[in-house]
Amino acid sequence: MRAGVELPVVVDWGKQPSYEEGILYNPSWVIEVPFNDFEAIIERMKADSTTTHLDDNIREARPNHKSFWVRDPMGTTIEVYATNES
Repeated sequence: MRAGVELPVVVDWGKQPSYEEGILYNPSWVIEVPFNDFEAIIERMKADSTTTHLDDNIREARPNHKSFWVRDPMGTTIEVYATNES
């Protein structure tokens, strides 16, 4: 998508089902990754100095559901999660 004018970068976190502390009611993304790859993916994002992440903690909103939050370059909240169904 493209905007006709330059848009401001969002600086607050969006409210999501697994992150109710967010304060913005705006579009956000939720991306599922394989459960066995989750920790390695998160470690790569933490190590990347260009990726803004909420904090260093992996959260479990419910059993076998791990979540981690980052923002894209425009500040959109993205939940990266994995679920172990076994």
